Amino acid sequence: MELENAVIIALAAGMALFLVLWILALKSSTKARALCTEAGVERDDALARAKRAEDELRGLGNRTYIADFRPNHTYSLIAHQTTELEGQPRFFGLVRQDGGGPTPFLTRQDLGELNDGDNFTCVRDGFAKLDESTTTSAQPAAPGDATQMFAAPLMNDGEHTMMFSAAPASAPSQDPNEGLPYFKVTAGNDVGKTFPVRFERCTVGREIHNAVALHDAGASRTHCVVEYRGTGFWLSDNNSTNGTLLNGRPIQGEVLHLGDTLKLSDTEMVFTCEGHEIKAGDPDGAISAYEKTLRKAPDYVEALKTMAFLLERNLARRKEAQPLWDRIAKLEKMG
Repeated sequence: MELENAVIIALAAGMALFLVLWILALKSSTKARALCTEAGVERDDALARAKRAEDELRGLGNRTYIADFRPNHTYSLIAHQTTELEGQPRFFGLVRQDGGGPTPFLTRQDLGELNDGDNFTCVRDGFAKLDESTTTSAQPAAPGDATQMFAAPLMNDGEHTMMFSAAPASAPSQDPNEGLPYFKVTAGNDVGKTFPVRFERCTVGREIHNAVALHDAGASRTHCVVEYRGTGFWLSDNNSTNGTLLNGRPIQGEVLHLGDTLKLSDTEMVFTCEGHEIKAGDPDGAISAYEKTLRKAPDYVEALKTMAFLLERNLARRKEAQPLWDRIAKLEKMG
């Protein structure tokens, strides 16, 4: 009898455990199905939204819209969004072109840092923002302006003539260093000094005969040499004791660019020019400064490139940029 009772109790406990496990499994299965259903609904909603967006974008094909922003036009960005179409990123929205009414656009061109409300134009390397003064001052100078115009010989290549604005004839510059690049000392015994660099061979060292004569006992007598080679500057170490560092790296010979940092012993200098120093805050002033530089060295490619970029962003003078690019292409092809 006791054995029968024990068997009955064991069977009842087993059935109860099975029932509990079955109920738990049923709840888990129900919850899993609910989650799958919810995820499926979200997925379907996302696919539907993507399909509607794609249909709307494709619908632009039946209307007039801008596919590519072009130079020689100004645009005002009203609103824009990004999306993917056929697996590729696209930018779409509304702009005003040349002061006209709202026009839709759909383009592969990356709008980059442009924000809604910005005025902009298309330039060689992308887009340039325009402020109100730029968009309202895009008229050529009136005849009889006090500023003379003359043709720079470097731009007269048989196809184009580049027009530079010059200082009034009554006030010619008396500074022989005007327009020259220079070294600006940022560390060492000569900190704060500037040394002009002519478009020729220029030596740097501690002896007084150097074009850049430094008060630095750790520098060699003639530590390094900067040489203009027709279209740009070349820096070479002159077997110095402590070596020459360019942008933190020891060099034997390398191209010297505007903005580069040169270190000899305890002296640190930046190679720069007036146009390079002010181009971010005063692009019109930088154009004028680069004009002065190019009068001294018409084939200085780095100055030509920077000036061409600045001119492309100046609506009043942007047509002057193309002769510069043509000149640059010829110089680079010549090697």
